Amino acid sequence: MKSNYQGIITKNGLKVNKITIRGKTTIIDTPLGLFALKKNTGIDIYDYLLSRGFNYIPKIIDYDSDTILFEYINNINYDENERAYDYIRIMSFLHLKTSYFKECDSVEYKELFDKINNIIDDLNSYYLDLSNYIESVQYMSPSEYLIIRNISIIFSNLNYLKNELKNWYDLVKDKNKKRVATLLNKIDINNLLKSKDGIYLSNLDN
Repeated sequence: MKSNYQGIITKNGLKVNKITIRGKTTIIDTPLGLFALKKNTGIDIYDYLLSRGFNYIPKIIDYDSDTILFEYINNINYDENERAYDYIRIMSFLHLKTSYFKECDSVEYKELFDKINNIIDDLNSYYLDLSNYIESVQYMSPSEYLIIRNISIIFSNLNYLKNELKNWYDLVKDKNKKRVATLLNKIDINNLLKSKDGIYLSNLDN
């Protein structure tokens, strides 16, 4: 067992009979039941989500500067399609519970517009150069032939992105507020735990 877990185990008077490690989580079997231990990467996010009424996280028993001690969730295995639906639903609850509007400068929107527009322009230039190069080759390789046959699809998509970006900017360029929400930056369906009592997100590290 990782030595930094010993402090919180001793603090809570737990006698460990068995240890199981699953990814970044250490599960301990004690006479009082199962508990999950994780490295404390920031208790503030848990406090914030609970304060916003987002309760889809395992119950925290105790924590210190190194470790968070969670109630163990007896995960149920069930259909992947239903699991994906539950995951999307939990994500929508996360956005709903944490979203709010904050003041912003229209310059922010212009900077974002310019940044994305430049990326699209760079991609357009790249594929244009690539197209010109392939067309100059006397005998195309199979991959070059595949690209040149479908290059119009790439340019069509880039043109679509360009138009959608302009439409978005026309909508927001005069606004002075923006919607802010807490997001999970890593989409991972295995982050979802389901028990007979509820559904939970097991990892808020990202």
